[in-house]
Amino acid sequence: AGIWTPLLVPMLGTRLIGQAGVAFLWPEETVEKPFIKVWAPYRQLVVFNRGDGVWAGDGTAIRAENWSAKYDNACAVRCSTVFPAKSERRRLFGIRPYANVSPCYLKEHSPGLWVATGGAKNGTIAAGWCADQLRKRL
Repeated sequence: AGIWTPLLVPMLGTRLIGQAGVAFLWPEETVEKPFIKVWAPYRQLVVFNRGDGVWAGDGTAIRAENWSAKYDNACAVRCSTVFPAKSERRRLFGIRPYANVSPCYLKEHSPGLWVATGGAKNGTIAAGWCADQLRKRL
């Protein structure tokens, strides 16, 4: 449920915070092979076919009140550099979930109801860790 988890599982309280981020979609386009490209230390661009076009994002996430057009533009430039599209892009703005715990949050809140969050920039690693922990516990 991402950033909406506290609404669905109120016992989490304020452990989960949202950070603003942007990605782009190029409808009707495809990329031959999805890829991840490092663009700065601990920062990567992700490009893949989403079904309704090519999705690309650079993972930038900051407090929503600090978001401005300069972040949109910087992400658009980075994405366009690695995926030179032929069509117009569509902006996808959202709130990315972050846990105020390390490395991530994993807890069974009631029988059969597990809540797991990513670990900020370690989201993929945290997802793997959570899956392994669930495997061991179930």
